[in-house]
Order: sequence, then C-alpha cells, then structure tokens
Amino acid sequence: MIQQDYPNFEHIIYDGGSEDETVAILRKYPHLKWVSEKDSGQSNAVNKGFKKASGEIIAWINSDDYYQAGAFSVVADFFLKNPDKSIVMGDCNLVDEDGRIIDRVLNYERGFEELRKYRIGRSVPTQPAIFFRRRLLQECGLLDEMLHYGMDYDLWMRFAQRHRFYHIGITFANYRFHSKSKNRFQGWSNCLPEWEAVAKKYNMAKAV
Repeated sequence: MIQQDYPNFEHIIYDGGSEDETVAILRKYPHLKWVSEKDSGQSNAVNKGFKKASGEIIAWINSDDYYQAGAFSVVADFFLKNPDKSIVMGDCNLVDEDGRIIDRVLNYERGFEELRKYRIGRSVPTQPAIFFRRRLLQECGLLDEMLHYGMDYDLWMRFAQRHRFYHIGITFANYRFHSKSKNRFQGWSNCLPEWEAVAKKYNMAKAV
C-alpha cells in the first residue's frame, strides 16, 4: 500500500489475533486502521473490513498478496472518467514465495453468463486485481461466510447479475503461491468444489 502514488485511501487490516510479531509491525504504521481479534474465518474477517470501510471504492487483498505500484491511481482515474461503471479489474501476476513471477493472468471484460462458466480456464477473475464501488455491497450483500474458497466467486456472481466487469490491460496485483497458502496449487483445485456449488446456485438465475 505504501508504494501507491494515490494519497486518498484507507488501509484497513483485520488480523485474526496473531500471537507473533504482527501487532508490533502494525503499530509502526500510523496510517493504518487495524484490529487484531479472533474471527470465524477469512470471509468473516473480510466482511468486518467491508463494514468498517468508508471509501467509495473497495478492494481487498490477503496477507500474502500485494498491489503493483501505481495501481490505485489508475483505478481512481477509471472510476472518475466512468461514473456509470461499477467494477474494474486489471491483470494479475502469479508469484512464488520470493516474489518471482511464475505466470500472469490476463483478465478480460465479462458478465454474468461468462462468469458461470467456471470450468473454462481462468474464467473466474483473480480477486486481488478487482476494485468495485462500495454501494454494490449494499445492493448485493457481503461475502457468504459459509464459504472458505469460493466466497469471492459467489460475490462476483451476485455483482454480475447487475453489473459488468470491465478491464484495464495493466497489472494491478500479485497473487502469491507457496506451500502454506490456501491456494498452493496454481490449478485452483482447492477452489473447484465450492466454485461448482456456487455455479449450481446460479444455474437458473439470470442477470437483472
């Protein structure tokens, strides 16, 4: 976050009650809004952050991942110039534990019907590279806290029923893979069961 050249942003952190040096590190950065407390899982922690956020544009990033320098300025400029659009995504690097790029996801503009085709390679857009207007959470609800791998996909499906996902051909974020991360396999095999359940839930639904 501190590498961004856009000054007007909130940096909110929800830490799940870490007992290591996390809190000591957080205290070194006065711009942070942070809470360290037990939660009931990743979706619950992100939802707490959503509720605390006051900015017009929302995104979330997990502890292993990080944004590209300058991404916020590009996003802010897009929404300023496109007041009728509600979601934008960039491309996303896939990096190893040392930050070396091992692959790159080139996202693309898509809507509800495209998002339902989760089995087509990389049809589910990469979560760290997505930014959206905060009012979408009021329109469509928060993350489903019963989901542990497909909560972002479920949220995207609800968003896509009302709004299109637009794309800028610039890398916004870096998604890290390592042996201890949730999605340690680039094939997203951990996500597939929940993606399938989410797709079935929306099988008979339509965009509105």
